[in-house]
Amino acid sequence: MKKILEFLKKHDKPIVILFIAIIISGNVFYNLLTNGDELINFFNSYKMSEGLTIYKDANVIITPLFFYIGKMFLLLLGKNILVFRIYNLIIYTLLYFVIYEIFKALKVNKKSSLLYTILIVLLTGSTIPAGANYNILSYVFVELGLLVTLKIKNDNLRAIAQGILTFLVFFTSQKLFAGYFLILVIFELKTKNIKILVKELIIALSLLIIYLGYLKLTGNLYYFVDYTILGIREFANKNVNADANMNQNMLYIANTIITTILYIIVPRIIKKIPDMSNENKQKQIKLFQTVFLFSLAGIILIVPIFNSYHIIVANILIFVSLLYMINFFIKDILNEKIIYVIIISVSVILVGRGIYRNGMYFKILNEIPKNSPLYGAILEDSVEKEMKDVMGYIENSQKDVMVFSTYSPMYSLVIHDLNNGKYDWLLRGNLGSGGEEKIINEIKITKNKIALISEDGETYQFVHDAVDYIENNWKNIGKVGRFKIYETIEK
Repeated sequence: MKKILEFLKKHDKPIVILFIAIIISGNVFYNLLTNGDELINFFNSYKMSEGLTIYKDANVIITPLFFYIGKMFLLLLGKNILVFRIYNLIIYTLLYFVIYEIFKALKVNKKSSLLYTILIVLLTGSTIPAGANYNILSYVFVELGLLVTLKIKNDNLRAIAQGILTFLVFFTSQKLFAGYFLILVIFELKTKNIKILVKELIIALSLLIIYLGYLKLTGNLYYFVDYTILGIREFANKNVNADANMNQNMLYIANTIITTILYIIVPRIIKKIPDMSNENKQKQIKLFQTVFLFSLAGIILIVPIFNSYHIIVANILIFVSLLYMINFFIKDILNEKIIYVIIISVSVILVGRGIYRNGMYFKILNEIPKNSPLYGAILEDSVEKEMKDVMGYIENSQKDVMVFSTYSPMYSLVIHDLNNGKYDWLLRGNLGSGGEEKIINEIKITKNKIALISEDGETYQFVHDAVDYIENNWKNIGKVGRFKIYETIEK
């Protein structure tokens, strides 16, 4: 046992990476393809792997790094859902592994670092079935920004690393960038590192100019600005929303409040510790402040959509801040043997669950043909039947068919009808400048078309006004699956 523990201590990084990957893999793979975000994120990456251009040919309102990397995975390993979920697994594994490294950088011992990381996985792992996305990848860069701040002491090296990471945060999610940029500026000003801040901003801005130049040369700058800048105001206006049932969110809201209170109280307690030097007191207070400040970057994720997913993601580093403060007071009373027992017990359960769910997943994996983009997805029987009916109708139709549904990419993937631009995902705020009104004006002049309108009511984000126009001005000619069929009235 002693030799095993010594081996684990020496080789903790690859072992922790493997451990995290196993315990979360079941949630990544073994879940139904019912989340619209996972579907559209895969679809946009898939379109790029087929030679189409982001923004110009795809409905994307976020800066593009997540999709560029997704495209690479699909090109290298296969253009299907299974590969995309492997990509998701890697991102989530990185998310939690960097947390483990942050605890170590804060001088928390390895066993406690692992225990706290496991706890954060349990508290935030409910987001995993939705699939990794630009928010999660961007959050990894925010975590790395905190890690760089904690570990790199050379000012020039830190400035270079932080400048690159600042650009990468922006290059992945402009919304999270807004939070991270503000926090970074506050931190550098608070620590009186003005020169470092200037260097970081120059590096980040230089990389941004290079990318904008690339967009200009490829004729994609207009579409980038339209979706990611001009269209963002439309998104914010049209997507203000909160969960109807806030009870499930109270833990995370309470966590933010408690951590903030502790952030105010703990430094005052530390100052009164009698057997601690002033130098160590100031050092410890600075660490608390640094971790807490960086943890606030994610708060911006809850605007404008105040739902469980965004609240939980926003709380990831706040949990790190809370556990670090708690660890400061309990580290001397934690029993090492008890920690090992807890880690081993929980690990056996989580690893066993991960292996079981993966076994179930690979048991049903081949239900969808390997040459299909949907290979790796788990579909309900009713969905599969409906897909066959709808696709049969589309293929036999004498007119072009428009599918008005959150899940329209599913049909586009199978019939290989990829270049639908903004019609891929008709959600309010996802349509660039002009929004839904632009869609309605286009529909008004549409000729010789068929529209399939979902009967499910869709989400509050759906283009209900555009659908109402079709239902009031086009001719209803039948139904297929859960879709009502409308055709243009030729005059």
